[in-house]
Amino acid sequence: MLLGPRTRSAPSPRFGTALTARSTNKASHQSVGSTSFDAAHTTTLPIRRAVCSARMATTTEGWGPYPHNPTGVARSVIGASRIAVGWLLICTVLPPVIAVALLTLRIGTGRWFHRFARIFGRAILRIVGIRLDVEDGEALEGRRTRIYLINHTSQLDVFIICALMPPGGGPIGKKEFVRIPFLGWTWWAFDLLTIDRSNLERAKVSLSEAARRLTQRKDSAIIAPEGTRSKDGRLGPFKMGAFHLAAEVDGPIIPIVIRGAAECQPMGNILIDPGVVRVEVLDEVPTDDYAGSDLHERRDEVRALFLERLG
Repeated sequence: MLLGPRTRSAPSPRFGTALTARSTNKASHQSVGSTSFDAAHTTTLPIRRAVCSARMATTTEGWGPYPHNPTGVARSVIGASRIAVGWLLICTVLPPVIAVALLTLRIGTGRWFHRFARIFGRAILRIVGIRLDVEDGEALEGRRTRIYLINHTSQLDVFIICALMPPGGGPIGKKEFVRIPFLGWTWWAFDLLTIDRSNLERAKVSLSEAARRLTQRKDSAIIAPEGTRSKDGRLGPFKMGAFHLAAEVDGPIIPIVIRGAAECQPMGNILIDPGVVRVEVLDEVPTDDYAGSDLHERRDEVRALFLERLG
């Protein structure tokens, strides 16, 4: 079981992941090429690895599609090829992983799911040309109960979540998600949490069960509080489910702001434009006073944190 940081040697660029990690609360930084990173944290867990790439500075805002991406027919051909390779990986890797999870009766899957998810998510992102610029990723390490909230703007978010998966972590999604071939079947095979939103009573039962499991296993949950993907990339209204869950578990809320995913693959687009997705992990929000408090007010406070970062 992975309970804390462990030292690893810095990866060779030849084997680099699709991650660049930065920390804003450290005084000492080292600059290599056009990428700045904390030298003291480049040899810890994969989430804080630094992969130097001159292309990181080529996007206008520091995130979004690369300006030198191909256009026209070349974009369609290359983009379709990337998608095909990605689906080939999904169809090749997930069935045996599902089989292993079921044949072992899911025993021990909680100890290695996050490792598999990170490798799988980063592989898919690398194939489609997406690099993650992770800021303050320390809150994604160690195993304890936390509620991670993300803004949901693109289909890429599924693989971004996988690439960032904390130990003991898992996404919470609507019950219908398990019907999606391969990805949904993996969700079911690993017994990841779902919420039945068919009616209010079933939703409450689902949330109570989720709270019990998170507390008992010291697991973390990753939730999109908007409840659905944004159609225009802008932050939508937050639903109350995540905050009712936070009131029942002994753990903080940690907002995760994602920028660039909607620009690389907007709603309705099949093709993905290679580029940079910036992930900012904000300071944790204590939930000690959530029980018995006005959760609508707490929801609005957390949403304001996202709006402040997204502009």
